[in-house]
Amino acid sequence: MFNSAADRLQHFMRSASKNNSLETWYLKADVANFFMSINKNILDTILSKKINDPWWMNLTRIILHHNPTTDVYIKSDKVLLKKVPYHKSLFRTDGHHGLPIGNLSSQFFANVYLNELDQYAKHTLKLTHYVRYVDDIVVLGNSGSLLDVKYNLLNLFAQNNLELEMHPNKKSINKIEHGVNFVGYIVKPYCRYLRRSIIDNMYKKTEPGGDNEDIYHYRGVVNSYLGMLKHVNSYKERLKFARHRKHLYFDKDIHKMVILGFTPAQLQWFKDLKR
Repeated sequence: MFNSAADRLQHFMRSASKNNSLETWYLKADVANFFMSINKNILDTILSKKINDPWWMNLTRIILHHNPTTDVYIKSDKVLLKKVPYHKSLFRTDGHHGLPIGNLSSQFFANVYLNELDQYAKHTLKLTHYVRYVDDIVVLGNSGSLLDVKYNLLNLFAQNNLELEMHPNKKSINKIEHGVNFVGYIVKPYCRYLRRSIIDNMYKKTEPGGDNEDIYHYRGVVNSYLGMLKHVNSYKERLKFARHRKHLYFDKDIHKMVILGFTPAQLQWFKDLKR
Protein backbone atom coordinates (compact mmCIF):
# COMPACT_ATOMS: atom_id res chain seq x y z
CA MET A 1 0.00 0.00 0.00
CA PHE A 2 2.83 2.44 0.86
CA ASN A 3 4.50 1.74 -2.47
CA SER A 4 1.24 2.17 -4.40
CA ALA A 5 0.68 5.56 -2.76
CA ALA A 6 4.24 6.66 -3.57
CA ASP A 7 3.87 5.36 -7.15
CA ARG A 8 0.69 7.37 -7.62
CA LEU A 9 2.32 10.53 -6.26
CA GLN A 10 5.27 10.11 -8.63
CA HIS A 11 2.88 9.62 -11.55
CA PHE A 12 1.06 12.82 -10.62
CA MET A 13 4.36 14.69 -10.24
CA ARG A 14 5.38 13.80 -13.77
CA SER A 15 1.90 14.56 -15.09
CA ALA A 16 1.48 17.93 -13.33
CA SER A 17 4.96 19.09 -14.33
CA LYS A 18 4.64 17.66 -17.85
CA ASN A 19 7.83 15.67 -17.29
CA ASN A 20 9.63 18.52 -15.51
CA SER A 21 8.85 21.13 -18.16
CA LEU A 22 6.56 23.17 -15.85
CA GLU A 23 7.30 24.60 -12.40
CA THR A 24 5.21 22.50 -10.02
CA TRP A 25 4.48 22.91 -6.32
CA TYR A 26 3.14 20.54 -3.69
CA LEU A 27 0.94 21.02 -0.67
CA LYS A 28 1.51 18.46 2.12
CA ALA A 29 -0.96 18.31 4.99
CA ASP A 30 -2.41 15.87 7.47
CA VAL A 31 -5.34 15.75 9.85
CA ALA A 32 -4.63 16.57 13.47
CA ASN A 33 -5.27 13.68 15.89
CA PHE A 34 -7.26 11.92 13.18
CA PHE A 35 -8.48 8.62 14.65
CA MET A 36 -9.36 10.15 18.03
CA SER A 37 -11.28 12.99 16.36
CA ILE A 38 -13.62 10.90 14.20
CA ASN A 39 -17.23 11.58 15.17
CA LYS A 40 -19.07 8.25 15.23
CA ASN A 41 -22.48 9.89 14.75
CA ILE A 42 -21.33 11.66 11.60
CA LEU A 43 -19.78 8.42 10.35
CA ASP A 44 -23.02 6.58 11.14
CA THR A 45 -24.92 9.03 8.93
CA ILE A 46 -22.42 8.58 6.08
CA LEU A 47 -22.60 4.79 6.32
CA SER A 48 -26.40 4.73 6.46
CA LYS A 49 -26.49 6.39 3.03
CA LYS A 50 -24.34 3.64 1.57
CA ILE A 51 -25.69 0.50 3.31
CA ASN A 52 -29.28 -0.31 2.33
CA ASP A 53 -29.70 -3.70 3.99
CA PRO A 54 -31.04 -3.32 7.60
CA TRP A 55 -29.20 -6.39 8.90
CA TRP A 56 -25.82 -5.19 7.63
CA MET A 57 -26.45 -1.66 8.87
CA ASN A 58 -27.32 -2.98 12.32
CA LEU A 59 -24.11 -5.04 12.41
CA THR A 60 -22.11 -2.04 11.23
CA ARG A 61 -23.54 0.08 14.06
CA ILE A 62 -22.69 -2.57 16.65
CA ILE A 63 -19.05 -2.52 15.53
CA LEU A 64 -18.89 1.25 15.07
CA HIS A 65 -20.44 2.25 18.40
CA HIS A 66 -18.80 -0.42 20.53
CA ASN A 67 -16.79 1.19 23.32
CA PRO A 68 -13.45 -0.67 23.50
CA THR A 69 -12.65 0.86 26.91
CA THR A 70 -15.40 -1.13 28.69
CA ASP A 71 -14.72 -4.59 30.16
CA VAL A 72 -11.10 -4.29 29.08
CA TYR A 73 -8.11 -6.08 30.57
CA ILE A 74 -5.14 -3.72 30.78
CA LYS A 75 -1.76 -5.46 30.64
CA SER A 76 0.40 -2.34 30.48
CA ASP A 77 1.97 -0.69 33.49
CA LYS A 78 -0.46 1.96 34.77
CA VAL A 79 2.38 4.43 35.25
CA LEU A 80 3.38 4.04 31.59
CA LEU A 81 -0.25 4.25 30.49
CA LYS A 82 -0.54 7.67 32.12
CA LYS A 83 2.27 8.93 29.88
CA VAL A 84 0.06 8.52 26.80
CA PRO A 85 -0.85 12.07 25.67
CA TYR A 86 -4.35 13.07 26.78
CA HIS A 87 -5.64 13.53 23.23
CA LYS A 88 -4.28 10.14 22.09
CA SER A 89 -6.24 7.93 24.48
CA LEU A 90 -9.72 6.48 23.97
CA PHE A 91 -10.07 6.43 27.76
CA ARG A 92 -10.35 10.23 27.63
CA THR A 93 -12.91 10.58 24.83
CA ASP A 94 -16.62 11.24 25.30
CA GLY A 95 -17.65 7.89 23.78
CA HIS A 96 -18.90 9.53 20.58
CA HIS A 97 -15.45 10.28 19.20
CA GLY A 98 -12.49 8.07 18.36
CA LEU A 99 -11.81 4.73 16.73
CA PRO A 100 -9.40 2.08 18.07
CA ILE A 101 -6.19 2.39 16.06
CA GLY A 102 -5.11 -0.94 14.58
CA ASN A 103 -8.54 -2.49 14.14
CA LEU A 104 -9.25 -3.49 10.54
CA SER A 105 -12.72 -1.99 10.89
CA SER A 106 -11.14 1.32 11.93
CA GLN A 107 -9.00 1.42 8.80
CA PHE A 108 -12.10 0.87 6.67
CA PHE A 109 -14.22 3.38 8.60
CA ALA A 110 -11.45 5.98 8.38
CA ASN A 111 -11.37 5.74 4.58
CA VAL A 112 -15.17 6.01 4.39
CA TYR A 113 -15.01 9.09 6.62
CA LEU A 114 -12.33 10.90 4.62
CA ASN A 115 -13.92 9.91 1.32
CA GLU A 116 -16.18 12.91 1.98
CA LEU A 117 -13.10 15.15 1.87
CA ASP A 118 -11.80 13.33 -1.22
CA GLN A 119 -15.03 13.96 -3.12
CA TYR A 120 -15.04 17.63 -2.14
CA ALA A 121 -11.40 17.98 -3.23
CA LYS A 122 -11.89 16.31 -6.59
CA HIS A 123 -15.39 17.43 -7.63
CA THR A 124 -15.84 20.82 -5.96
CA LEU A 125 -12.27 22.15 -5.79
CA LYS A 126 -11.35 20.31 -9.03
CA LEU A 127 -8.02 19.10 -7.65
CA THR A 128 -6.84 16.72 -10.37
CA HIS A 129 -3.53 15.84 -8.71
CA TYR A 130 -4.67 14.84 -5.23
CA VAL A 131 -3.32 11.88 -3.24
CA ARG A 132 -4.32 10.69 0.22
CA TYR A 133 -3.02 7.83 2.34
CA VAL A 134 -5.11 7.56 5.54
CA ASP A 135 -4.83 11.15 6.86
CA ASP A 136 -1.72 12.21 4.88
CA ILE A 137 -2.69 14.44 1.96
CA VAL A 138 -0.64 15.76 -0.98
CA VAL A 139 -1.96 18.14 -3.64
CA LEU A 140 0.06 19.29 -6.66
CA GLY A 141 -0.31 22.48 -8.64
CA ASN A 142 1.54 25.14 -10.60
CA SER A 143 1.09 27.88 -8.00
CA GLY A 144 2.14 27.75 -4.35
CA SER A 145 -0.18 30.63 -3.40
CA LEU A 146 -3.15 28.91 -5.04
CA LEU A 147 -2.38 25.70 -3.15
CA ASP A 148 -2.46 27.73 0.07
CA VAL A 149 -5.98 28.87 -0.81
CA LYS A 150 -7.01 25.25 -1.52
CA TYR A 151 -5.56 24.19 1.83
CA ASN A 152 -7.76 26.70 3.67
CA LEU A 153 -10.84 25.47 1.80
CA LEU A 154 -10.04 21.83 2.58
CA ASN A 155 -9.53 22.72 6.23
CA LEU A 156 -12.82 24.63 6.34
CA PHE A 157 -14.71 21.70 4.81
CA ALA A 158 -13.13 19.27 7.28
CA GLN A 159 -14.07 21.49 10.22
CA ASN A 160 -17.65 22.15 9.14
CA ASN A 161 -18.58 18.69 7.85
CA LEU A 162 -16.36 16.17 9.66
CA GLU A 163 -15.31 17.93 12.88
CA LEU A 164 -11.70 17.51 11.80
CA GLU A 165 -8.88 20.00 11.49
CA MET A 166 -5.62 20.03 9.58
CA HIS A 167 -2.53 19.95 11.78
CA PRO A 168 -1.20 23.54 11.74
CA ASN A 169 2.43 22.47 12.22
CA LYS A 170 2.46 19.85 9.46
CA LYS A 171 1.48 22.02 6.54
CA SER A 172 4.17 22.25 3.87
CA ILE A 173 4.21 24.04 0.50
CA ASN A 174 7.28 23.73 -1.70
CA LYS A 175 8.53 22.84 -5.16
CA ILE A 176 8.42 19.15 -6.05
CA GLU A 177 12.14 18.97 -6.87
CA HIS A 178 12.82 19.32 -3.13
CA GLY A 179 10.95 16.05 -2.55
CA VAL A 180 7.77 15.25 -0.63
CA ASN A 181 7.92 13.49 2.73
CA PHE A 182 5.14 10.93 2.16
CA VAL A 183 4.39 7.41 3.50
CA GLY A 184 7.94 6.96 4.80
CA TYR A 185 9.65 8.09 1.60
CA ILE A 186 11.11 11.28 0.22
CA VAL A 187 9.35 11.26 -3.16
CA LYS A 188 10.62 13.10 -6.25
CA PRO A 189 9.30 12.85 -9.83
CA TYR A 190 11.82 10.23 -10.99
CA CYS A 191 13.28 8.81 -7.80
CA ARG A 192 12.52 8.25 -4.15
CA TYR A 193 14.47 7.57 -0.98
CA LEU A 194 13.78 6.28 2.49
CA ARG A 195 13.64 8.93 5.20
CA ARG A 196 16.93 9.37 7.03
CA SER A 197 15.30 8.42 10.34
CA ILE A 198 14.41 4.97 8.92
CA ILE A 199 17.97 4.46 7.67
CA ASP A 200 19.33 5.42 11.09
CA ASN A 201 16.95 2.94 12.74
CA MET A 202 18.14 0.21 10.36
CA TYR A 203 21.72 0.58 11.56
CA LYS A 204 20.65 0.88 15.20
CA LYS A 205 18.39 -2.19 15.21
CA THR A 206 20.93 -4.39 13.44
CA GLU A 207 23.82 -3.55 15.75
CA PRO A 208 25.42 -6.44 17.67
CA GLY A 209 24.02 -6.51 21.20
CA GLY A 210 20.48 -5.53 20.20
CA ASP A 211 17.21 -7.40 20.74
CA ASN A 212 18.04 -10.14 18.23
CA GLU A 213 17.29 -13.54 19.75
CA ASP A 214 18.96 -15.71 17.11
CA ILE A 215 20.23 -15.55 13.57
CA TYR A 216 16.79 -16.26 12.06
CA HIS A 217 15.12 -13.46 13.99
CA TYR A 218 18.01 -11.19 13.08
CA ARG A 219 17.65 -12.12 9.40
CA GLY A 220 13.99 -11.09 9.54
CA VAL A 221 14.91 -7.67 10.96
CA VAL A 222 17.60 -7.11 8.32
CA ASN A 223 15.38 -8.27 5.44
CA SER A 224 12.49 -6.06 6.50
CA TYR A 225 14.71 -3.02 6.05
CA LEU A 226 16.27 -4.30 2.85
CA GLY A 227 12.75 -4.93 1.56
CA MET A 228 11.96 -1.24 2.01
CA LEU A 229 15.24 -0.20 0.39
CA LYS A 230 14.45 -2.40 -2.60
CA HIS A 231 11.63 -0.07 -3.57
CA VAL A 232 13.73 3.12 -3.62
CA ASN A 233 16.89 4.43 -5.28
CA SER A 234 19.23 2.96 -2.72
CA TYR A 235 22.01 0.85 -4.21
CA LYS A 236 24.71 2.97 -2.57
CA GLU A 237 22.94 2.72 0.78
CA ARG A 238 22.56 -1.06 0.47
CA LEU A 239 26.24 -1.39 -0.47
CA LYS A 240 27.23 0.76 2.50
CA PHE A 241 25.11 -1.38 4.82
CA ALA A 242 26.63 -4.61 3.47
CA ARG A 243 30.13 -3.23 4.07
CA HIS A 244 29.20 -2.35 7.65
CA ARG A 245 27.86 -5.88 8.23
CA LYS A 246 30.72 -7.94 6.82
CA HIS A 247 29.78 -10.94 8.98
CA LEU A 248 26.56 -11.45 6.95
CA TYR A 249 25.79 -13.01 3.57
CA PHE A 250 23.60 -11.17 1.05
CA ASP A 251 22.25 -12.01 -2.39
CA LYS A 252 24.07 -10.42 -5.33
CA ASP A 253 21.80 -7.33 -5.43
CA ILE A 254 21.83 -6.88 -1.63
CA HIS A 255 18.05 -7.22 -1.56
CA LYS A 256 18.07 -9.78 1.25
CA MET A 257 20.24 -11.50 3.80
CA VAL A 258 20.71 -15.23 3.18
CA ILE A 259 21.88 -18.01 5.49
CA LEU A 260 24.19 -20.54 3.91
CA GLY A 261 24.86 -22.43 7.12
CA PHE A 262 26.54 -21.27 10.28
CA THR A 263 30.16 -20.20 9.85
CA PRO A 264 32.50 -19.99 12.86
CA ALA A 265 32.43 -16.20 12.52
CA GLN A 266 28.61 -16.10 12.62
CA LEU A 267 28.45 -18.41 15.64
CA GLN A 268 30.96 -16.32 17.53
CA TRP A 269 29.16 -13.11 16.60
CA PHE A 270 25.85 -14.38 17.97
CA LYS A 271 27.57 -15.63 21.12
CA ASP A 272 28.81 -12.07 21.59
CA LEU A 273 25.23 -10.78 21.24
CA LYS A 274 24.20 -12.68 24.35
CA ARG A 275 26.81 -11.02 26.56
